[in-house]
Amino acid sequence: MITAITDRAWCKLYEAMKPGMRDIDLTAIGYQAMIEAGAEIGGVVPFFSGPSTFERGLAMTDRIIQPGDIVYGDITNFWLFGI
Repeated sequence: MITAITDRAWCKLYEAMKPGMRDIDLTAIGYQAMIEAGAEIGGVVPFFSGPSTFERGLAMTDRIIQPGDIVYGDITNFWLFGI
């Protein structure tokens, strides 16, 4: 169940990710996809792009994703409790 929830989130994120989006938009999409798939509320799904991809100690931002940016997402800190 946990793997299916995580896979659904990654698929939704992959479909949505494009230049012009904000990091925080990807966070919202990932969170929503996991909740809709049956995860219980447990954390955030932080995303960082460009120079912010080194995630340690950084807060989520509304940075706009630029063409060629590396995008880093951390779904592992979300508590995945299936229904």
